[in-house]
Amino acid sequence: MMNFSELDIKYPDGRDGVGPENMREYLDDLFSAYENAGFEETYADYYGAQPELDGEFIEVLGRVPLIDDDPEGEDASYLPLWKVRFQNGAILNCYPEEICSCER
Repeated sequence: MMNFSELDIKYPDGRDGVGPENMREYLDDLFSAYENAGFEETYADYYGAQPELDGEFIEVLGRVPLIDDDPEGEDASYLPLWKVRFQNGAILNCYPEEICSCER
């Protein structure tokens, strides 16, 4: 699994330095770095969009795919995102700032 130090070495210019032909590989590495760092047990309403869910326990269901691969996916510019289930049954796509340990 990729970590952030390895990610910085492999992609010194970050996302801006990645061409379209390498974006899929970059996103896979970026997802891996976050997953390697780990997820929190609760959701943080970082962007103020879901205040009623702030602090709720979560279950990470998986990566949100590229829209090229799945009509329910997202454009590469929005990734990484993970599909997350809340205790009340709600399922949302969440950014790293909302669920990843290394972003808190």
